[in-house]
Amino acid sequence: MKYLVWAALLLLVVAALRCGPWTSVGGRKASSRIDLLGLGSIELPIGFQLLGMADVGELPGPYTLKALATPEFVEDQVAATLRFEQDPTRDWGAYPLEPVLLTLTLYNPAVPAPDTVAALPFRVHRYYGPDPTQIIPADSPRWQVSREGELHWRWLEMEDQGKPRWAIVLLDPARRLRLDFFVWKTKYTLDEARALMRAAADSVLISPMLTEHFQRTATYGPRVAAVVEQRLAELELALAPLGLGGLQPGAPAVAAQVAVLLDRERQTVTVARRVGPVTLAADTPRGLYARPEIPLALEPDQYATGNGSVDGLPNLRISMLYWDAGAGHWRASELQRRSGSEDEVLPPLLQSVADRLADRDSAHLLSVAGFRLSPIVRDWAGFPEFLRQAEVYETDLAAGRIVAVRLAVASQ
Repeated sequence: MKYLVWAALLLLVVAALRCGPWTSVGGRKASSRIDLLGLGSIELPIGFQLLGMADVGELPGPYTLKALATPEFVEDQVAATLRFEQDPTRDWGAYPLEPVLLTLTLYNPAVPAPDTVAALPFRVHRYYGPDPTQIIPADSPRWQVSREGELHWRWLEMEDQGKPRWAIVLLDPARRLRLDFFVWKTKYTLDEARALMRAAADSVLISPMLTEHFQRTATYGPRVAAVVEQRLAELELALAPLGLGGLQPGAPAVAAQVAVLLDRERQTVTVARRVGPVTLAADTPRGLYARPEIPLALEPDQYATGNGSVDGLPNLRISMLYWDAGAGHWRASELQRRSGSEDEVLPPLLQSVADRLADRDSAHLLSVAGFRLSPIVRDWAGFPEFLRQAEVYETDLAAGRIVAVRLAVASQ
């Protein structure tokens, strides 16, 4: 009897191995319905997950297809582009392998959808790999084309960093959608891939919010400008307690505790927050370009900065202004290591800070960071933490927890 049980189990294993990656042992689709950020939904095999929306525009490429955007701040008025992946894996170096990538394109109902896929750029970012010789042009004869009723198909076989891939496109003009599938051949056969795409296209349900989404894209410019102004107001409010007044584009604003430079296009701010001065002893070792070599009092786990480490210590990314008596001017470096730019002219913001320094016998420490104000990037989210961390550094420097005691911290 036990042999019959083992034989039955063996048959089940064989059946499972022979099944395609989108079927169950019984042959039924193992799928789930995925919400498309409120724009509709799609049914895909288990293991697929929605990564988000890309703001692709008229010229899809490796950056526009890869970068994800908040739907509220997508500018593309032609198509809503949604990225998926299935069962993501990583190599030994923790780099994503991306074996199965899928892009769904939903065309604006108010804009004519393409009626053919011929010569249209492929819409998966990984297709545009680091080796340009492996990128197959959209008009290459290697692309095979076929029709299936109202459906337009395009596909080719290619190598992607040594692994054979399918690149497959399905265009459904009647349903105003397109699917681009970029997948290792070890994961899907061509028939399995086309069956998946066909079923996925048939499963798409569109919400009225898709029309609302494209109506919103028409007001992209004013909405982005409004957010930029709001963030500038937040910046000035947060820095007012440090003595900073209003900002003028292109002109550094300097106060005792902070300096800020808003670029002329009002898109980026660079903030230099004072950490404090460190009095340098006469015998302080000096390196190239008279850079002072300051011993530190840091511990390996003293801060969780998220910036990695320097010589086993947390990387504080603290900048240092110091006077080079031989050259007769201020130079900039990093506190924990050479920056490689000590011989360069100071950038405008640091120069504006240096111009106010009277104490040439100290190294002046600053936390410096740049923040883009546009809502389409995530830089701004780090601004409050930057200010908080700089304040912690200021307190810890004065308490001797950053610089070794023999280099006494100058009085506040």
